[in-house]
Amino acid sequence: MLLLGIAVSATLLYLLMRQLEKGDWARIWDVLAGLNPWWMAVPIAGGLLSAILRPWRWQKIFPEESHPGYRPCFAALSVGNMTNNLVPARGGDLLRCFMISRDKSLAGASLALATLGLEKVLDGLALLAVLLISFLFVSPPRVLGAMGLIGGMIFGGAFFAIILLHYRTRWFLSVTRLIFRTVRLEALGERVATLFEWFAQGLGAVSSPATMTELAILTILIWAGDTFAIWGLALSLHLSVSVAGCLLVSAAIGLSQMVPSAPAAVGPYEAASVAALMLLRVKLASAMALTVLMHGWGILATVILGMAGLWLNGNIWSGIEVGKFN
Repeated sequence: MLLLGIAVSATLLYLLMRQLEKGDWARIWDVLAGLNPWWMAVPIAGGLLSAILRPWRWQKIFPEESHPGYRPCFAALSVGNMTNNLVPARGGDLLRCFMISRDKSLAGASLALATLGLEKVLDGLALLAVLLISFLFVSPPRVLGAMGLIGGMIFGGAFFAIILLHYRTRWFLSVTRLIFRTVRLEALGERVATLFEWFAQGLGAVSSPATMTELAILTILIWAGDTFAIWGLALSLHLSVSVAGCLLVSAAIGLSQMVPSAPAAVGPYEAASVAALMLLRVKLASAMALTVLMHGWGILATVILGMAGLWLNGNIWSGIEVGKFN
């Protein structure tokens, strides 16, 4: 997975760099050098809003009888996001599932993984809605059109599977066992069915319209925070990008996380961001400068929040010894 991600990232970066001319490198530096630090208050505020609301939303997805506290949710999510900068395939998301489980068992992690799955589907459907609405007004480049199509199939299929697993659990498990029995892997089928059964227990929020409404509102507010962070970063570079345009950029970057990549999503992030900004008629050099600033800002923010999460839970970096998240 690491080798595949590095190959994809290198290819996308190469294709992106080929579009730059000699004079563009100087223009990129000039745009970055003109940064107005006063406008950085906007991305700080937007980032804090998102950082506060994401653990709250994740906490609400858990079944009522197994609700973790806000503090362990914040810590696990922050450390997981920081880890995503170091490992491929968003391995930090799996890490936070084990961190939040009370008994640190596979069953507990599977319950958390179910909540993670629903969280990702909510984000994915929101981002797809933004892309589809924007495509009514602009003609999307191939990269964004392909991402929208693939994302629609993935998130639409995942949402259907979640609904099916929640409301037709026994039928779903029976079909799973039948498939593995057909290929003569009954023992493996039982293990997979057990994982799905644990997974189904974490989908309690699906059966509550009130909770789903709250989750939808929180999702909108979270992406509003991310959008205003991008808008503030654009203003700091004296670039005129509308709030609606920044929402499109945020959606494109979010969908780019589905693409295999090197750690920190280097490559897909830049390709999606530059494509969206150029769609908004931002010049290539300016789009590259803003993308570099956004990606660097995002990595810095996740590291700061991740370290705060480690500190909140008494983790000691000597070994490494990880404190219990309960």
